[in-house]
Amino acid sequence: MKAIILAGGGGTRLWPMSRTSKPKQFFNLVGKNSLLRDTYRRLLGICAPENIYCSTSPAFVEMIKKELPELQDDHILVEPDKRDTGPAMGYVAALMELQFPDETIAFIPADHYIGDEEKFLRCLSLANHRVQEKGALLEIGIEPKFASTVLGYTGIGDLHAKK
Repeated sequence: MKAIILAGGGGTRLWPMSRTSKPKQFFNLVGKNSLLRDTYRRLLGICAPENIYCSTSPAFVEMIKKELPELQDDHILVEPDKRDTGPAMGYVAALMELQFPDETIAFIPADHYIGDEEKFLRCLSLANHRVQEKGALLEIGIEPKFASTVLGYTGIGDLHAKK
């Protein structure tokens, strides 16, 4: 499994602390390390360092190198143009498919707090096995309490809906 840390966001929902010059993934909001550093550390519980990548916009490359000096330069995937999460994931998925055909890819946001890390890593491991078994797309998330265009959510419809 290749783990892709999504670290290209501007962190605008945490304004005024988070700015375009230093978005929230570079702050230590819930511990002594930045959210980005904690995400990388957490992924080491399931991935070897050579399987961890970081997707970002050109503006944050130097901050990522400073925050994660152990991350190889060719593991920093720079979006050609900032177009939000979906296009960033599509771009990275295309790059990964060219280099590692049929490899499972996990996209992990750099700015999430994970309270139960063991449970999170078990969930990722199970998801990886399921994707390899079925060859399907799988999304892991929390159950939404309400629809939100600000936070985003996935609505599950009838699996047998007519097309």
